[in-house]
Amino acid sequence: MPHFAGFESEYSVYLTEKRVKWAKKDDVKIVTGVLSEAPGHASVQLMILQEVINVKSIVVIYKSKYGTTKQYAQWIADELNSPVFEVSQIKPSQLKNYDVVIYGGGLYAGGVIGARLVAENPCNSLVVFTVGAADPEDTDYSEILAKNFSQDLLTKVKVFHLRGGIDYTKLSLVHKGMMSMLKKMVEKSSKKSGAEISNEDKVFLETYGGKVDFMDMATIKPLVDYVRTI
Repeated sequence: MPHFAGFESEYSVYLTEKRVKWAKKDDVKIVTGVLSEAPGHASVQLMILQEVINVKSIVVIYKSKYGTTKQYAQWIADELNSPVFEVSQIKPSQLKNYDVVIYGGGLYAGGVIGARLVAENPCNSLVVFTVGAADPEDTDYSEILAKNFSQDLLTKVKVFHLRGGIDYTKLSLVHKGMMSMLKKMVEKSSKKSGAEISNEDKVFLETYGGKVDFMDMATIKPLVDYVRTI
């Protein structure tokens, strides 16, 4: 979003309030409405008008089990001044209403939860972010992505990986059972092979049963910057 000296707050407010409505009104009404509410300086009105004409409609959709993905989704939506919805609030037919769809899902049981919505229904432009406890710098996500998205779609989608956290006291009984089984599998595998375990598995074993929070708002910057260039 451009910043106009002395008008940053006014521009930000009306942009946030109008973005969802823009997709539902014809261009003449949009321009008239924006100009009547924009700051009075003529040159500023002209720059705002140009931005309105070129603005892309963006939506952030997420599926979060314990809150970390929801928080990242809200941070991203705030940065892009876009609406944010939980996946259950969006119908497949609505996806094409937006120029850019940003989908975020937590990593559970080898999958990106809720990703079926965007994996099986067309979007004009799709950006995906995953959230998990493992360090993205040391994690191979290729198998997980292949399970959730077709190879054709993966060639068109930009994917970002963000680090979340986990609090075992908040896990459901089913999820606790799954984590317990996974712990046993990792321990058994490492003893059987005798090889050094991966960094991802090390973090898993070190944090098992406790509470860790690796969330970092600064890590959304590459995603936000990318969306602004689309």
